Amino acid sequence: MKVTIKWREDGEFKRDAQGQIVKEDGVPVIDDTPWKTRTVEVPEYSEKDLEHFDIHFLPGDKVFVKASFSYPEHPDYQPAYPQRKPTAAP
Repeated sequence: MKVTIKWREDGEFKRDAQGQIVKEDGVPVIDDTPWKTRTVEVPEYSEKDLEHFDIHFLPGDKVFVKASFSYPEHPDYQPAYPQRKPTAAP
């Protein structure tokens, strides 16, 4: 099975020739970014994994999807999120 994911990243505030943020009815106008689309394979899953569907946005506009029983914050979640290494005190 495959799914198509479509997303758009945050845009920038539209600016006039003087560099001031353009507003319409007092609200800043955002220049939208183009839509991105990826069609990806859904990895095999079991009946117990049908709790929810996860979408992971990875560097380089890559997308990973999966059905899962546990949430990403759970220690048993696979694939595990990379853990930040603690920084040493100066």
